[in-house]
Amino acid sequence: MIKKISKYTLNILTILNALILGINAVEGITIPYCTQITGVIAVIMGVISTYLLGQKAINIDSISTELSKRELKKIYGEIPVEPDELEMAPVTHEEGER
Repeated sequence: MIKKISKYTLNILTILNALILGINAVEGITIPYCTQITGVIAVIMGVISTYLLGQKAINIDSISTELSKRELKKIYGEIPVEPDELEMAPVTHEEGER
């Protein structure tokens, strides 16, 4: 739910920022503190974007971990050691296996 609200808020802030900058660029129309307002909007958009990217990274990491476990089960049947130990095993170039 928060993710959906964040996406809509980000879209609204992007449109609002463009409107403020566009209106301020028109000859004879000046919006007081336009630079400061758009700066604050940009910071808020950056925070929301960072949150959304962080959530995406967490989802991708959990998906890739789950896929790694499934692949190990396909290869070995049962996982013989902890997955971290398999990743740390040295690779021999002659055999091409860990």
